[in-house]
Amino acid sequence: SFDTDTLKTIKENATGDVSISVRLADTSSLSEEAQAKIGGRPVYDFTITSGNTTISDFGGGKATLSIPYTLTDGEDPNCIVIYYISDSGELIAVPNCVYDTATGIASFTTTHFSTYAVAYNGVTFSDVSGWYENYVKSLAARGIMNGTGDSNFSPDANITRAEFVTILARLSGNDLSGYKTSSFSDVAANDWYFAAVQWAYANGVATGSEGKFDPNAGITRQDIAVMIMRYAEKVEDYELPESNSAVTFTDSASIASYAAEAVTALQRAGIIGGNPNGSFAPLANATRAQAAKMIALLMQSM
Repeated sequence: SFDTDTLKTIKENATGDVSISVRLADTSSLSEEAQAKIGGRPVYDFTITSGNTTISDFGGGKATLSIPYTLTDGEDPNCIVIYYISDSGELIAVPNCVYDTATGIASFTTTHFSTYAVAYNGVTFSDVSGWYENYVKSLAARGIMNGTGDSNFSPDANITRAEFVTILARLSGNDLSGYKTSSFSDVAANDWYFAAVQWAYANGVATGSEGKFDPNAGITRQDIAVMIMRYAEKVEDYELPESNSAVTFTDSASIASYAAEAVTALQRAGIIGGNPNGSFAPLANATRAQAAKMIALLMQSM
């Protein structure tokens, strides 16, 4: 399915009748590594043509693609990933892909037509188990969240502001190579998180204070809610669903005024919840496991 901007781009570039084709692609020229990752799973070439013109870029618009796939024995649905195959044969993970076990459909959005493969990318960590395991697997398989070294994920460690905006930047799939100058005195252009921080600032996802971003500080639960809502609205143009009834937390009065709307929106969307005692703990730092759950639920919702 195409959004309005994509349809407009197709119309502007059309020279006559428009033809949309989806066909199985030949993978024999791919590297052994790429073929091993894909295995016997389907690879499709999506093409739009009009006369002698191929319309591959949507000019900022998006298309949503849904590919049927049946899991084989032993496959974890969290690790089913869609890869875009570049002209050079490189496999590039599509971060926003989601596999629905109920329908047997892998869905994702893209800003261009090309060749896309269904693949399997199982990532395991020695310290991951319990309620957050599937969320971590899903994000790690797509390259949205990585481990902390030595096969560890460090689920109980507090996530930093720099780490969280990096996760959102990866989820967006946006090209970050164009950022050259920092807007913050405590973020240098050679810092590993520089491009993600600048992307977050440029897109209105995150702001600093008094010219600083404080990248290595832990991020509070209320600030995570604010960033996720801004990301949904400003980057994805996505309106969070109101799936749940609004809840009044026992410490609602402690939620900052700038974060109250975001906390309510994410709670109603089922992305963030309270503690067993009915509190929200807005100033508590979020852990890497909690962040993984919220991002995975956002991705599934979108």
